[in-house]
Amino acid sequence: TVEGDSANPPTTDSLEELLNLARAELSKEDADKNVLTDLVTRLEAAGSRVADALASGSRAEGKVKDAIRKCEIMALQMAELTQDFENYKRRSQAGQVRAEAETKGRLVRDLIPLLDNFELARSSLKATTDGESKIHASY
Repeated sequence: TVEGDSANPPTTDSLEELLNLARAELSKEDADKNVLTDLVTRLEAAGSRVADALASGSRAEGKVKDAIRKCEIMALQMAELTQDFENYKRRSQAGQVRAEAETKGRLVRDLIPLLDNFELARSSLKATTDGESKIHASY
């Protein structure tokens, strides 16, 4: 604890100590105006530092809140993107299955006339030689 008197003013900058020193000086009958002026100046400076610290804390708290809000927004956007991607994959797979079925259907549809032609050729073929019999058997 730093104590002061009129000849040696205190050097502490704690608000509580400065207030106590100012009260003690004011309670004296012969209070030193210079000591009181010095205490008031130091109290004002300490008050400014406290106000600055509070404002800085407020700004930091605001920045933290903003960052949390941004993180929450980004988390929601990420969830939406994930859902959109899952929907895209599902649609894409369904489209592939549908395209494959359509391709197979077209292939079968295109092969039917060809098979009919082979059947007509086989039914119209009258094998008279061994070579023709082998061709007839291959149909």
